[in-house]
Amino acid sequence: MTRPRVFRDAISARDACLEVSRCAGTQFDPQIVDAFRRVMRATGATE
Repeated sequence: MTRPRVFRDAISARDACLEVSRCAGTQFDPQIVDAFRRVMRATGATE
């Protein structure tokens, strides 16, 4: 999501986190999403 592709532009790390969170429970396992969000916050990737 954060890298440009031929068919779409890249989005920011913050927007990617919001999208992953929005899809928790449907496209993504909620426990994995929680772990992902913790890592992203701890590394400062969403600031």
